Amino acid sequence: MFEIKKIVSSFFLPAGIFVSILFIFSFYYFLKSNKKKSLIFFLIGFFLWIFSSNFWINYLICRHENNIKVDIDGDVIVFLSAGNSDIIDIISEENYLSESSLSRLFAVYKLYSFKKLPIILTGGSVLNMKADSMIALKNLIFLGVDENKIFYEDKSKDTYENAVYSKEICDKNGFNKPVIVTESLHIPRSILSFKKAGFSNVGVYPSVYYCNKLSFKDFLPSDFYFHKKYFHEVLGYIFYEIYY
Repeated sequence: MFEIKKIVSSFFLPAGIFVSILFIFSFYYFLKSNKKKSLIFFLIGFFLWIFSSNFWINYLICRHENNIKVDIDGDVIVFLSAGNSDIIDIISEENYLSESSLSRLFAVYKLYSFKKLPIILTGGSVLNMKADSMIALKNLIFLGVDENKIFYEDKSKDTYENAVYSKEICDKNGFNKPVIVTESLHIPRSILSFKKAGFSNVGVYPSVYYCNKLSFKDFLPSDFYFHKKYFHEVLGYIFYEIYY
């Protein structure tokens, strides 16, 4: 039953719903003996199905993530932000962090609990939202992290600026090797940014991995979630390499 539900739902949600519509048109024109239009709609639907499926993007993601060398032997932990929400958490009395920001902050907390290293929180106000670093600061204090071991900047708007302002904090406080905490796919662009900002050596600790063992679900139409994440980082890396 689980498999049936997954198969059916995949064809009623984007991009599967569009695949279904295209196949319906293909069948309609087939009944009307218009083989040319039937074939066109079938091929468009088929290629949309294949392109939106996760099996091939999962291969690219796995190849990328298998090359990540986790290194937590640094002297300061750096949290790279990824947005927040307007909604207020009734427990922390602070804005909710985005799913990506929250997973990164949890990884920062784990690493801090294990290594007891100081923390740099990055992330300024973007599109009139509250600065991620300020939200993260309140959350870490709520979790019991020593406030005296937390440094922050609230001006950066992208990964490169995260690195630049982190370098200023590190130079001022004598930190030499930051351990970057972010999602696995974001790591290459983060390392590039920190090296362009002047760091000669950086460590990394992924907050989440996306590679998974293939199953039947990966051959069904998807919502392009993993496609967007992967190509966003590929294009971002190219842009950072050229522009900064």
